Amino acid sequence: MKQKKISKIEWLSTHRRWPLAVAAIAVVLALPSLWGGLLADDYYHRLVIHRPASYPDVLPHALDTYRFADGDPDHARRLMDFGALTWYANPEFKAGFWRPLTSITQFVEHKAWPNSPWLMHLQSILWYGALALAVAFLFRRFMGVTLAAGLAALMFAIDDAHNWPVGFLANRHGLIACLFGVLALLMHDSWRREGKHAKGVAAVALFILALLSGEGGIGTVAYLAAYALFLDTGTWKRRAASLAPYLVVVIVWRIAWSAMGYGLEGTGLYTDPLREPLKFFMFFWIQAPLLITGQAAQPPAEIQGLITIFQPLTILLFAAIAGFFLWAAWRIMKKDRVARFFGAGALMALVPACASLPHNRNLMFAGIGAFALIGLWLAQLSQRTTVKRLTKAVAVVLIGIHFILAPLMLMLLSRFPLGPNTAWENFSRIPGMDEIDGRDLIIVNHPAPMLPYYYLGDRATNNEPLPAHTRVLGQVFSPVTVTRTSPTQIRVRCEYGFSDYFSRILNGLCRKMSVGDEVRVTGMTARVTEAEDTGLPIEAVFTFDRNLDDDSLVWMQWSEDSFKPFNPPAIGESVELEPVWLPFGLTIAKFDKLVRRAIY
Repeated sequence: MKQKKISKIEWLSTHRRWPLAVAAIAVVLALPSLWGGLLADDYYHRLVIHRPASYPDVLPHALDTYRFADGDPDHARRLMDFGALTWYANPEFKAGFWRPLTSITQFVEHKAWPNSPWLMHLQSILWYGALALAVAFLFRRFMGVTLAAGLAALMFAIDDAHNWPVGFLANRHGLIACLFGVLALLMHDSWRREGKHAKGVAAVALFILALLSGEGGIGTVAYLAAYALFLDTGTWKRRAASLAPYLVVVIVWRIAWSAMGYGLEGTGLYTDPLREPLKFFMFFWIQAPLLITGQAAQPPAEIQGLITIFQPLTILLFAAIAGFFLWAAWRIMKKDRVARFFGAGALMALVPACASLPHNRNLMFAGIGAFALIGLWLAQLSQRTTVKRLTKAVAVVLIGIHFILAPLMLMLLSRFPLGPNTAWENFSRIPGMDEIDGRDLIIVNHPAPMLPYYYLGDRATNNEPLPAHTRVLGQVFSPVTVTRTSPTQIRVRCEYGFSDYFSRILNGLCRKMSVGDEVRVTGMTARVTEAEDTGLPIEAVFTFDRNLDDDSLVWMQWSEDSFKPFNPPAIGESVELEPVWLPFGLTIAKFDKLVRRAIY
């Protein structure tokens, strides 16, 4: 009975139409994302493409949707006026990604069907189906029409780590970059086997398209290098020469990237390995074990990152788990050069994945090699007449994770990649916005200070009333004390500091502030009155150019699960705002302080 079941599985996974079936399964599992709507950065992209008159000079070109800030302090101050940056943001903060092909897909859909997000999600689903099909052919190309190739293709197609690229429109670049990268690798293999230079040119062209879709396309290089090491033939000089065209492309791409002002500075969410090699090296050894564990098993790397908070014992635990999987991978790799190709490619693909905070969405390329190894291992087990209990237990766990839990999680998380939509809507939506038209909106504490910009940008695109300026003073995960010191002045103290995890990319984690530092924006000056040695401001005094009770100022606070009106206290009096409990809220607040201490 058991042998019959295995034979049926092998028959299915080696069927000539199995790649099409795998692509269809990927599409079906991603269908819940059709109801996902727009989320977070999607609103920013919509704003950039439609370019409403109320945002005259702060937006990049309509085909440059992934440029957020250019490092110009004057531009940063204008962004502060619109609520895109908090007062404690780094004025020289820069965040821009060169993803022109992905931007074109967004431009087309926002112009063609601007009010139909489900059609936008359908485009992402089709990209995912194409990627699953290409990966299935990749496995067959290198592993043959085998059970191992079939299982690996299915695991990739149903992997829950792909929920962000599939369900979050702004992350579509991951799908497109990986698709072109896989096609480049297939074409590279044809070139090296057949010796036709036209296919070599096509491979390089596809690699260029991968990089122009998203910087994640650099993961292609990991498998090209692994190919030269383990699968290519000829002398080492000949193998190295095959990589030269791709190296030239990477150099030219990086020079162009920098020349056009793209890059990341003053943010704790991403680390540029070329600009900050020591910082990247430090984070790599912390993040790599989290990513390996997230890829091979559970929990996802992003959850692990919140759990560890740089606690040595927890880091060592995940390092031990990752070490076990690396040991198991080596046992497979040492027997088969194809396994060595996939294993080395997966490990090298982890390096660029560590350039941002640990998240399973960065495992698209690494997952290709990882699933190839798991597929090979499971196929080998199916041929054994006797299997040790421990080995059988590990196999059952991996099957449960990758064949049962993963597709269920993919369906759920592709619909809710950022969590329940209601929570994010509550974070963004401010009551009575129509009445605030032309007045200044002051939010005393906010769970995610970057989100009002998305909401306000959406209102601008719809030509709805907007505040003249938007200010977020503090965060909700910390006890906050608000004291009024004069008719026009208020002092705010955040026990865990003016910093937040959710908007770290815009708020410049690495900015250091000292007592006496001032930030001047339209109608308000913030002055730091207490700060830690790490440069994290703890207390600040805000001086407005009018009485705090003036009707032109609209005050709000986050309380429990929504925004409510806030009344500034009388002169000399204080108001205590209790920290709001949210999942990982306290952890998030403390996380930023610990990261700062690790850096400084």
